[in-house]
Amino acid sequence: VLCAAGVYYVILRTSGRNLLALLASTLFAVHPVHAESVSWISGMTDPLFGVFFLASFCFYLKARAPGNGERGGRRAFVLSLAMFVFAAFAKETALSLVVLVFGYELIETSGQKAERLIAAARRALPYAAAALIYLVPRYLVLGELMWRNPQAPDRPFAYTLLTLPFVL
Repeated sequence: VLCAAGVYYVILRTSGRNLLALLASTLFAVHPVHAESVSWISGMTDPLFGVFFLASFCFYLKARAPGNGERGGRRAFVLSLAMFVFAAFAKETALSLVVLVFGYELIETSGQKAERLIAAARRALPYAAAALIYLVPRYLVLGELMWRNPQAPDRPFAYTLLTLPFVL
């Protein structure tokens, strides 16, 4: 239910259309693809990360919106970063928010290409720094940043990097 509410508010903030947000969040809530995440305890990480991920992006959009005032915008931005860290600790997939913020800013910012890239990188940088809050303890505990599957064939790291665009 919280994930569906998050979808509603994110779509409402990005589109400004109440009916579209309502229809999309209703479809999201009742779609059968979520059955495993809701029915099985092992799938609980998906809705847990989803709640924090959507809340983080929603607070980001709120902080970015004009008319919040400097104090309100800063507070929403801090809440966005905190929700992002919680989402990352719930599931590693949340680290994709760095790419989402960068892409959103790249699309929404006006100006020359170089200016847009700099502005998008500047907006995504705090999220990349917050991602380190997750990645540093993970590295200290596990000793590496990537999990190695013992059944998988041993391939060079370059192959992993080449498949990354398809994964994203």
